[in-house]
Amino acid sequence: MPTFIVECYWPGITHAQAKHALCSTGRTDNATTTRAPTKALGCILVPSDGMAIFLFESPSSAELLEAARKTELPFDRIVESHAIMLSGTSSER
Repeated sequence: MPTFIVECYWPGITHAQAKHALCSTGRTDNATTTRAPTKALGCILVPSDGMAIFLFESPSSAELLEAARKTELPFDRIVESHAIMLSGTSSER
């Protein structure tokens, strides 16, 4: 399943707010009988810049956009991404 980053410029964002946004947007109950759920994978929080970069797995950017809007996540953009891990695992296709 594709992975996406969700960029949020959110002045004053706290660890608790980032965790809440990550959990509420990536809930497993957002699936339907015809599609897989959007799944939260993690977040990089940069509080000094008022920025959070969330990582989600989702069937499509449209599905993730819908989940982000439903949970009122204040995002600036959603972009498909590919994680390249030093441990030798990656999301490369």
